[in-house]
Amino acid sequence: MKILRVSDKKFLRSFAVFVFCGLLVYLTSLKLIFSATPSVGVHFLLREDCPPRPHRFDLVEIKPPENDPFVPGDINLVKCVACFPGEKVIRKGKRFFCLTREGLRLDLGPIKFRAKDGRPLTPWLSDDSSALIPEGYVFVIGDKTPHSYDSRYFGPVPVGRILSCPVPLF
Repeated sequence: MKILRVSDKKFLRSFAVFVFCGLLVYLTSLKLIFSATPSVGVHFLLREDCPPRPHRFDLVEIKPPENDPFVPGDINLVKCVACFPGEKVIRKGKRFFCLTREGLRLDLGPIKFRAKDGRPLTPWLSDDSSALIPEGYVFVIGDKTPHSYDSRYFGPVPVGRILSCPVPLF
């Protein structure tokens, strides 16, 4: 029977710590999201599976609309679910509202007409108009500031584009 020397034990312990840390980093990279946008603030978020139907104001990670000129193709967005199928979204002036099934009128925040780089932004609805959220879609918002690029500009999101329901770590 071979007896391990102290240096062998240190090597094995160091190797085990190295493997553990490498595995932890790999697994964390699959589940960790870093958000540094005004929409949800600067956060580390942990990807979690969504319930069959997210709740109002749950965070969701979504695949942005195809060929969106304001979002690079490989970036996902983290937003809050604000309105559900059958609920009405209204635009009055520079503000969007949601009329919920419970009879509440939620202020979804103001809009702006130019992006930070000066490109024109087109709101999803024209002034003094409304639309029902169709079945299989949700309306998502950021932090209700005009700087958040969300459904106020690109419209309702198909539920199939929801990737996860991230939970803030810090």
